Amino acid sequence: MKAATLLGAALAAATVHAGVRCRGTGLSQPQELTDLIEEAKSRVIQDLTEQENKLREAGETPRCTVDKLVFRREYGQLSKQDRLAYVNAVKCLQSKPPRTPESVAPGAKSRFDDFVVTHIQQTLAIHYSGVFQPWHRWFVHQYEKALRDECGYTGYQPYWDWAKYANAPQNSPLFNGDPTSLGGNGEYIPHDGPVIVPPAGVGGGNISLPAGEGGGLVKTGPFADMVVNLGPVGGLADTAPGPMGGLGHNPRGLKRDLGGAMNMRYANYSTVLQLLTRPDVDQFRIVSEGVPYTIEIGPHGGIHYTIGGDPGGDLFTSPGDPAFWVHHGQMDRVWTMWQALGAGPARYTDLGSGSYAHRTWGNEPPSDLAELGDVIDMGLLTLLRGGGPICRCPGRGSLGRRARGIFSSSRRQAALPDPSLSRASLRSLKFAVRSTRCRTRRLSHQLLACHRCPPLSIAVQRWAHRFDCIRAEVLGANEAFSLWAIMVRESPPDARIPARGWLTRSNYKVPNAECEPRACPLHKFNLTIAEFNFTTHSKSPTTPIHTASWIPRISPTINMKYLTAITTLFAAGALGTAIPAAPSNGYDLNLKLVTEGKDQYWLLTDDNLPAGLPAAPGPLASRSANQGLQARDSPACSGSHQASTGDCYNLLVALGSDQNGIPQSPRNIRYNNCYVSWSNIPLGGVRAELYSPGVDIYNSCSSNGKVSGLKRNVRVGGSLLTVCLSDRADGCH
Repeated sequence: MKAATLLGAALAAATVHAGVRCRGTGLSQPQELTDLIEEAKSRVIQDLTEQENKLREAGETPRCTVDKLVFRREYGQLSKQDRLAYVNAVKCLQSKPPRTPESVAPGAKSRFDDFVVTHIQQTLAIHYSGVFQPWHRWFVHQYEKALRDECGYTGYQPYWDWAKYANAPQNSPLFNGDPTSLGGNGEYIPHDGPVIVPPAGVGGGNISLPAGEGGGLVKTGPFADMVVNLGPVGGLADTAPGPMGGLGHNPRGLKRDLGGAMNMRYANYSTVLQLLTRPDVDQFRIVSEGVPYTIEIGPHGGIHYTIGGDPGGDLFTSPGDPAFWVHHGQMDRVWTMWQALGAGPARYTDLGSGSYAHRTWGNEPPSDLAELGDVIDMGLLTLLRGGGPICRCPGRGSLGRRARGIFSSSRRQAALPDPSLSRASLRSLKFAVRSTRCRTRRLSHQLLACHRCPPLSIAVQRWAHRFDCIRAEVLGANEAFSLWAIMVRESPPDARIPARGWLTRSNYKVPNAECEPRACPLHKFNLTIAEFNFTTHSKSPTTPIHTASWIPRISPTINMKYLTAITTLFAAGALGTAIPAAPSNGYDLNLKLVTEGKDQYWLLTDDNLPAGLPAAPGPLASRSANQGLQARDSPACSGSHQASTGDCYNLLVALGSDQNGIPQSPRNIRYNNCYVSWSNIPLGGVRAELYSPGVDIYNSCSSNGKVSGLKRNVRVGGSLLTVCLSDRADGCH
């Protein structure tokens, strides 16, 4: 990707008001704030120039140079022609077919809706957490990229200068209803203000906010006829969730409730000035996002509820209003300016240590601090590793201890040791169950070699909830490692396949890992694993499997969790292979790797058997349907991840009663955080059709310190139901 687009998001701060007095309904910008914005712009350019010079002195060709900078502009400063081009690009995105599979979100009817789905699925992980700013930076960048690459837009994502129009945002160029606006305010309907209800499982009480000056359907401007397809999910009192917890199809008109009351209170010039002068990232976050469960919701929440209406007033579905993107363009702009105004690289690397610096919403449930090595999960929005909005490549050691492992300037080869041949080694492919930490060290930091500029080196790079590490011993950076798997043949050539399948061992090594870090061509790492040599314990010959046939890119939704974890270890650039098409009814719990002719390759886990093999059913699976669940089985939905959907709860109610309410298809319940799955395959084959969240929870911990998964099988209504328990990982190893 060109340096211009790589730096586009980071340099949002470069657009500066030409004068202190703003136009139209604008308010006066304090001189102190004007000076800070100018200083931030100057520092960004100065830092980039110094970095460019250092790289040239070292004999390297810089990719990010000052002469290739691009600038995001305030919406009101765009010409009418440029505003119209932006509006047309957004409408173009709304007219293109979605990438989201119908099995995941049947309500997604356009590429525009793809972005809403991703936000719905990750809301509880990307707010009041250490990933908030970097996740949304990448999110806005991907939206901008879609407008440009898929709809021919030649500009960049504009931003909404909140304070400029704070007294009457409905009269601003963004919302005045002109053909070049983002649509007008909603039709005025007398109404009370919104009452915010915190998501289930994170505590707090309801919050009442003032009403705006609309409330009804948007009837003016280019989005007057816009159809909202997804949501609502929840977050507001007296608002029932839409079908499938908001992921089902629920067509309706766009509503807004714009007004100056909340804008003036939460996002005025004093607020912006306060943000830019915060001394550390923890205080910056508190001012930016506010204090959870209180009336102090900060400019982030304040502007969301300034937009209000539907879907803008629903935190989960808010990207469904085009106004979301100019709001978060400003959020990223302010963060960029704050980063630039700091002394040294700390503001680009320090993710804080406060309650907002963790991996869960306000650290509920308790979780580890976010780190630079965490994955940013963009769902189906991007199929590539890399291509991020920023390219900053500090010199060796300049990021401090927490990031030093990312810049493996001295490591030339990276891998893991072989597990032993004992049966216990089959557990080595279990995901770490103590948050996102591996057993001994973070593998992503250990194994990134010959790669100088990770795509998000100044932000958070690896975020895959709490299931992104492989449980394996890390003894050094110059070892090899193995993976256990089984091979299943439709017609075994010699004998019946044992119940546990044929144990096989596969050795992987990073190709071309001896290259010098500074001269390592990125293309040498396009394929993360050179080859898989499966050697069975029968007379079958060794079968090579080439990566191009099945290894996914960094799977955006982390559906194939084992493979994703493996590819994450070695990924140093955009992988050169395609993600396999998702099956319409979900993914196999036991993770079939590939089928070649009559050969099928599966990962072997303790709780799983290949489909079609006779097996003695477990104690829970052997029960008759009319017995239902016993008290000791304690089925439960994870309170911290249920959001406002009732699907999981309703299913458990059905299980505890006559079971007539149990869905007959996995398409009926697929909400991102309801960890339940089932299958109509007979008991002899323990195979559950699972969507990706089920795979997430499969190797997590229950509240009793036990790994979930198929140990909670229940035979109900002719189906094999998997009920996974709480994911609060405490004490599991």
